Amino acid sequence: MRTKIETTNQINELKNLKEVNDAYKRGYESLHKRERKHDQQVEDLQFQISAIKQKRSNLKCRSFAVLFQPIINKITKRLEAGGHEWYGPFGLCSANSIYWTKTPGGDITAKGEVLGSLCFVRNSDGWAIRDENKKTGGYNPSSLAALNGMNHPTIELSDKMDIEWLIKFAKRNK
Repeated sequence: MRTKIETTNQINELKNLKEVNDAYKRGYESLHKRERKHDQQVEDLQFQISAIKQKRSNLKCRSFAVLFQPIINKITKRLEAGGHEWYGPFGLCSANSIYWTKTPGGDITAKGEVLGSLCFVRNSDGWAIRDENKKTGGYNPSSLAALNGMNHPTIELSDKMDIEWLIKFAKRNK
């Protein structure tokens, strides 16, 4: 039995209806065979796409906590703090607030307990520090932006922000 699709010349040479029907069946079988092959290729590609999507979903950037923890620890030591309390990430800006306390696990609402604090927020280019001592008044006080602290300016991270600078800035945020 022929498996190739008949050429125009071969079709013209068919002599009776049985040969026409047989040619039709061969063409139909050949078509289904090619469709199954293409369906298998699509299935294989879908499997590959699924595997790539799974790999992509497993891609992770080091977290804020992992990257900033060494700096937080240095500030804790330099402030001679009993410890620090870390809150976040919260809200629209993924705010991470760190409070250095006199005692380990100290109550940040207790008067005189906080030695300093910093608030890191996400921006379009990574992270920035929120200056909670200033207000911009850019948003209505009852807006979602204001509730997320966005009425405070952010300071882009720069080379000048060494441990000394961070300690000085943190101390003014008691």
